[in-house]
Amino acid sequence: MRRASNWFLAACVALVLLGCKPGDSTHPAADAKVARAKEEIKRAAEATADAAAAKRDQYAEEMRKQLAVLDARTADLREQAAKATGQSKKDLEKKLEEAKSRHSEAAKQLEELKSASADRWEKVKTGFGKAFDELKKVVE
Repeated sequence: MRRASNWFLAACVALVLLGCKPGDSTHPAADAKVARAKEEIKRAAEATADAAAAKRDQYAEEMRKQLAVLDARTADLREQAAKATGQSKKDLEKKLEEAKSRHSEAAKQLEELKSASADRWEKVKTGFGKAFDELKKVVE
């Protein structure tokens, strides 16, 4: 009895394996639809990636402009420090040193953002935003 059930099981497995060959479809119309669907999914994924890259590039350009505004503010602080004396000069020089450090970090984050992949740029954007906000606090 046990031997017969093993043979029966082996025969069922063999039939399933023989009947399930990849690409051996009896429905060519269904296969064509699947192929078209796969192609549409591929095009949609490419379009999504392109849109994300464009969004990233637009954001990076806007942030570059805002960083330039803060650079101008830093230059104003440099001029004030050059004219200042005593404790005021020391305070401004300290502020400028901190601004230099913060600017370096923001610029580094911006460069990383420009080259970030579509799935990673949101995370890098957050890092840049923090660095930019810290620089902004120092120079304003």
